[in-house]
Amino acid sequence: MSKLLPALLAVAVIAAAAPSSRGPSPVTPLFDLESPERSPFPSDRFTVADSSQFTGRRVDLPMPADCAANVSECEDRAVLNELDGFNMQPRISIPFSGAIDPVTVTTRTVFLLDLAARPSSRDAVVGINQIVWDTATSELSFRPERPLEQHTKYALVVTTAVRDAAGAPIAPPAAFRAYLTNMATQVDPSYQHALLYAQAAARPLLDRKGRTEIAVLSIFTTQSSSHVVEGLRAAVRRAPAPVLEFGVATGAAPAVIRAAEIESITNNVQTAVDGPLTSLPLAQAVENMQVVRGAVGTVAFGTFRAPDFTVHPSGHVPLGPSHAGTPASTGTVNVAFNLWLPSGVRPPNGWPVAICAHGSNVAKNFCFSSASVMASHGLAVIAINAMGHGGGPRTTMTIGLAGGRSVTLAAPGNGYDANGDGAIATWEPQRAARPLALLNTTGTLLQTTAFYFQLVRGIEAGVDVDGDGVRDLDPSRIYYYGHSLGSSFGMLVFPFEPAIRAAVFVVPAGTLIYNSLLSPPFRPLFGQMLAARSPSLVNEAQGIDTIDGREVAAPRFNENLPLRGRPPLVNDVPGALAIQRVVDHIAWAAQVASTVAAAPLLRRSPPSGLAARPFIVQMARSDPASTNPSTSETIRAGDFADRVFLYRHDVNFGNPGVLPNSHLFMSSVGGSPAVARVALGAQHQIGAFFESDGRTLVNPTPAELWQSPIRKPLPEDLLFMPRPR
Repeated sequence: MSKLLPALLAVAVIAAAAPSSRGPSPVTPLFDLESPERSPFPSDRFTVADSSQFTGRRVDLPMPADCAANVSECEDRAVLNELDGFNMQPRISIPFSGAIDPVTVTTRTVFLLDLAARPSSRDAVVGINQIVWDTATSELSFRPERPLEQHTKYALVVTTAVRDAAGAPIAPPAAFRAYLTNMATQVDPSYQHALLYAQAAARPLLDRKGRTEIAVLSIFTTQSSSHVVEGLRAAVRRAPAPVLEFGVATGAAPAVIRAAEIESITNNVQTAVDGPLTSLPLAQAVENMQVVRGAVGTVAFGTFRAPDFTVHPSGHVPLGPSHAGTPASTGTVNVAFNLWLPSGVRPPNGWPVAICAHGSNVAKNFCFSSASVMASHGLAVIAINAMGHGGGPRTTMTIGLAGGRSVTLAAPGNGYDANGDGAIATWEPQRAARPLALLNTTGTLLQTTAFYFQLVRGIEAGVDVDGDGVRDLDPSRIYYYGHSLGSSFGMLVFPFEPAIRAAVFVVPAGTLIYNSLLSPPFRPLFGQMLAARSPSLVNEAQGIDTIDGREVAAPRFNENLPLRGRPPLVNDVPGALAIQRVVDHIAWAAQVASTVAAAPLLRRSPPSGLAARPFIVQMARSDPASTNPSTSETIRAGDFADRVFLYRHDVNFGNPGVLPNSHLFMSSVGGSPAVARVALGAQHQIGAFFESDGRTLVNPTPAELWQSPIRKPLPEDLLFMPRPR
């Protein structure tokens, strides 16, 4: 690019100085490079040089004039100002001097240009979607047609083919023309040069008949996203390998039990800092473990030590400069695990092992539901608790055995009282507290990712379950399957952990904050975040109480964002614009733990030095938790629709025992026949995939309830099934 720069700049300066061939339009984009709200955003104008960052830049948003009145906004900007670039799924905004016709805003009239790609290449131009015109502020906003690449420079190109409300073309603002042509008085000449280069690169993409020109430009660099996970794995690899210990029963006896002897399981969960444990019988778990009768031979329980990278009590992982190296450990965590071994003769190198990762608000015992099917394919299964899950460290399990015997064993959870109320909630810590609220759930995601890196390290070091001196798990055949939030962990772990040979991601959500807006069970949690801000952003009077027919609990709010592929939305909802900006900021800070940001690493562009490995995705139509638009965004980001299998819950719904919620389809082996047949078909696909070392891909059954693989276009609507009345 540097060799072409002088010639391109010369052409661009001449073109910028040339007067327009028509009269000026009364409506122009605003171009005030001192204010993010009065110029196209994002923009590298609001960054500073920083050699400690991978991009060489650091975000430098100006603070609001009155932080006493805008406490949360100032807190948010302090977090964002530590990042090395802008959101890879950004809300792009352009303020105007007057009203425009939003129907004229299309990918042909407004687009992004990847300045690292050849302008003529198919991937250089990125279209736009989810367009919003805000009447009160005359602000246009939208998101890119596809997620952007990390640490890459882009140009936002707005053309005069956009029309004002009267149908006249918009015009370049005088400030923009002056900025490009005045070579002597620029405060930031590097940004001026970047604009001129982008102008020259974009000009061949305009109307060749000369009827349009560039109305305004913005240059911005996307953030680095993968460096934190890479650093976590490096830190785990530098430390000694953990030992998977089985002596967790009374008197440090090994908790290794024949499956046929287990008659009951009770989870004794620590739900408060003080006081008795809460006993929860797991009758369904015992039944689920025998779905394929006799397939599971042994169940073992144990613990291992893992480094803790979170800051207590908030539970966040400090992001730090992207060139800073590996994160610092703040301590260690005792991580409990369940291990299911198949019956039969152990292979010479040990059993192939599948890591089973649970979703949100459950724990490792969730994996009882799939252990027997995996064992029928010759696979051991191992499961741990995610960060914040499984109760507190005093949690135990009581296993009832044949003949009236029982054994109680330590099964420490990874939760603790983060908010000081004396209780340990189902998922605590979940969200970082103010002033770091913008980090949201990234701490949970990143720390759990580190747990899985440590678990793989322990399996590779050797696991002797029965103490006979022989390895029981094959370190050369490790696999991973995750459900819901477990898929989020997996999409972060899998690209960077070559020891995991194949993976399956079941109902993965996209970036969690975008998914939360569309999910009836999760939306109120974001409402609580809005209510906790100073000042509160809950626009209760405009709040929506249903999504696609599903009731939504309070606190209710209205961000007024369209689904993908819908016509431009004209927003006149008070308070919606402020919520849209907060949503963008949360997604921005969460890119380091986003499945959408990680999706390209799975196959399209693996991490340097690592090869892509086999994986598949199981997706459910009409999922109210991992909503279809959110999952589709992840699939689109990684360009792997050919690896996706869609369970048609909308077709199955109406059969006896089939409930509206499709989210748990893979684990519902104990449901009605109409439900269990789908769960077993999904699990056998996973088992056969791993049994063949990722080489054999069978279609799940029953065939009439699956698209194998999914057909395009990907589902962008919700299609929630109605609740029974």
